[in-house]
Amino acid sequence: MEKEKRKKQKVLMPAGIRSKLMAAASMLMVGVIMMVSSTYAWFTLSTAPEVKNISTTVAGNGSLEIALMPTDGLLSGIKAGAVGSKADAKTSNTKWGNLVDLSDVTYGLSSIKLYPAQLNTTTDGVFNGNGSSPLAIPVYGGDGRIDTVSADNIGLRTYKDSRFGTEGYGVRAIGEVNSDVVSSTYGYVVDLALRLNTQNLKTDGATTSAVDGKLLLQTGETQRIYSDSGNTDTLGGGSYMSFTANGLKPDAVRRLMGAIRVTFVKDYGKVSPAPAPDPTILGTAKLDVPENLAADGNGEYKANLYLYGADGTKLDQDKAVLLDAMKKNAACQISAIVWLDGSSVTNAEVAATEAMSLSGKLNLQFSTDVTLNPAANAPLKGE
Repeated sequence: MEKEKRKKQKVLMPAGIRSKLMAAASMLMVGVIMMVSSTYAWFTLSTAPEVKNISTTVAGNGSLEIALMPTDGLLSGIKAGAVGSKADAKTSNTKWGNLVDLSDVTYGLSSIKLYPAQLNTTTDGVFNGNGSSPLAIPVYGGDGRIDTVSADNIGLRTYKDSRFGTEGYGVRAIGEVNSDVVSSTYGYVVDLALRLNTQNLKTDGATTSAVDGKLLLQTGETQRIYSDSGNTDTLGGGSYMSFTANGLKPDAVRRLMGAIRVTFVKDYGKVSPAPAPDPTILGTAKLDVPENLAADGNGEYKANLYLYGADGTKLDQDKAVLLDAMKKNAACQISAIVWLDGSSVTNAEVAATEAMSLSGKLNLQFSTDVTLNPAANAPLKGE
């Protein structure tokens, strides 16, 4: 009997050891919960959110000239625009000027929808595959959840004959390629050319030298030609996006707008001279969406587009530098990739069972720190 009692008797640990074990177990449980939660947030990425029917306008300021890249990707093919020219917008877009208007239906932007994705880059911020597949999209498992993301079968095509099936530059859809045609879009690229037509001068004693200009992403409204002009036709709206929502509540609109990204890339649409340089990511911009977002009288929601630093901080206008040095009349090629960041849109924020769509407008405006002394043109200046 005594032996049986001894067998049933519990062995008690010292209180200190027991407390440490309980604390360790608790920390392990917290770690597991955090790991599962973070995985769940990405892997339950909703397929319902979309942004569609995006029209796009791009503008340059003062001494900065801008053009849409020709479909052959040759900078040398861009000619000077004629003063007073009555050419249609699509023809004018590929000539040097201060405005690129992509509202023409033949660019196919109204057919592009943005679905959640991520940039297909290495941990060092360099494109995998030299940018041939710029986005990675979700891959779904048997249970309907996302297993991983993949850039396999993702390509870029321009619009022709009512489909994105042509190799070229200018406006390119990003999406899944089947039979050499983009069958489902996830984002798009606008390939631009920029150049300075003048430079600031620096005088040091008896020596005067030209100073390279900086290319900046312009956020606030500013005149494209005359800094002191009152002409509303030449007033650039800055960089922003505006959306109309299909019955969505402002909070859902705010979350979708907060997931929009515009990544700027140098030498992403240039094929000559050979060999073409590798594309270089210059930075990514996103919308500064206010917490109290509200539609205006026209039912539009609007937010300014800001460039963000590598540490995630929003850059002020004078710090929003894309290129440190631009020389006079030396054209450079800059592309804007517009996409929807999947890590910012989850089922916890936007319901997968609900159709969540926005129709948007993108306005990009670039500026430089170079001062322009334009010829007097009283009507253009608004006088």
